[in-house]
Amino acid sequence: MAYNWSPSTVSNIQASPQDFGGHGREARLGVHPVLVVSSSEMAKECFSGTNDLALASRPKLLAFKHLAYNYAMFSVADYGPYWRELRKITTSKLLSNRRLELLKHVRVSEVHSFLKPLYNTWSTKTENNIAEGSVLVEMNRRFVALSLNVILRMVAGKRFFAGDENMSDEREALRVHEPVRKFFKLSGTFVVGDAIPYIRWLDLGGYEKAMKKTAKELDDIIGEWLEEHKRNRSSASEAKEKQDLMDVMLSVLQAGSDLVGHHPDTINKATILAIFAGGSDTITVTLTWAVSLLLNNRHVLKKVKDELDVHVGPERVVDETDISKLLYLQAVVKRRCVCIHQLHSEFHMNSPRTAPYMATMSLKEQDSSVTFGKSKPTRKGQHFEMIPFGSGRRVCPGISFGILMVNFSLASFLHAFEITTPSDEPIDMFESFGQTCTEATPLEIVIKPRLSPKLYGVLENQK
Repeated sequence: MAYNWSPSTVSNIQASPQDFGGHGREARLGVHPVLVVSSSEMAKECFSGTNDLALASRPKLLAFKHLAYNYAMFSVADYGPYWRELRKITTSKLLSNRRLELLKHVRVSEVHSFLKPLYNTWSTKTENNIAEGSVLVEMNRRFVALSLNVILRMVAGKRFFAGDENMSDEREALRVHEPVRKFFKLSGTFVVGDAIPYIRWLDLGGYEKAMKKTAKELDDIIGEWLEEHKRNRSSASEAKEKQDLMDVMLSVLQAGSDLVGHHPDTINKATILAIFAGGSDTITVTLTWAVSLLLNNRHVLKKVKDELDVHVGPERVVDETDISKLLYLQAVVKRRCVCIHQLHSEFHMNSPRTAPYMATMSLKEQDSSVTFGKSKPTRKGQHFEMIPFGSGRRVCPGISFGILMVNFSLASFLHAFEITTPSDEPIDMFESFGQTCTEATPLEIVIKPRLSPKLYGVLENQK
């Protein structure tokens, strides 16, 4: 979790006397020195040897205190025994390859449920002569519905968003979505009290008050889910393959673990919130940027579609097993990653002095040394030209799920529809500020089906 400094923001930071040969520079957020990293070479040094250990903890930000259950959430917890045990549980029990395979039907079902309303919108408007051949759709809301439904079903076995103009349970959907939206807005908001701790008590801007309110709303929702799962466990024995992540977490905590410092229910809720919030927002943002970049680079979009035509063809829909063959699409799916780390030991960066840095990573998109072929760089934390999931000890445990979900969703969407922009105008790529770098302008595109109508009926039958 981090303040997302986009390339345009980083470029506005004045070079300081302590400049690392063009690979990074120092800045300052109030009393905190900050290292802005802008090359893969320096990123590699950050995540190598003792520096990786030095960067393994997180700063004590107000957002982490109030929105992450007083640092119980594994993504913001201090590096130590608690974090290591929770990390082990997350990677081996919740987000393992076996668990992801058991939940494959959720991903497939929700991607198909995302595509079907798009086709229905096109079909209705063309049949009523509202549109000729193609229709204008706003994609942000649809990507939000897709990602939230996938994550909600994985973590709590629930589904609220219909993905079209209506919601399957509008009242409950809004009750869930609004606190999540505020969670990300507040998590990415610059709080003066974090930069200058001795005036934190003033709560300038009222952000701490808003964080407490949002935290209460989220806790009420997740707490209800937890109590419901406890009741269901006592009344029925559910097969392991049908368990959602909250069920799995209940089993792990009831069996006993080495986690200390927080109540088991708090650990459960914090972990579920970390997966739910982290997964849903990043999927939405990544898909939105990917489609925008493709529409602004039509030659790349054509190559992706050509690859889909070769390996999938027009006679069926995309399957997850196709993704391994779609090498060009995998190379296209890329995004920036920003990580904030709080040093808890000396940090040596080929510098004449050491300091307790709060380090912000922001690799330059225009770095001429970074190229994207069909196989490298990968995005699993070992190639430092691109680290969308971080690297080192704190690498994101949801790497496999994130990459698979984005690739499958994007491939299915591009295979099912021709896409373009209204009047062939380029997409506005201006970004907003926050925890994740989102587009400031809603993504509106023009779509029309590129497959046989019977295949869109298959999507409905496979839900």
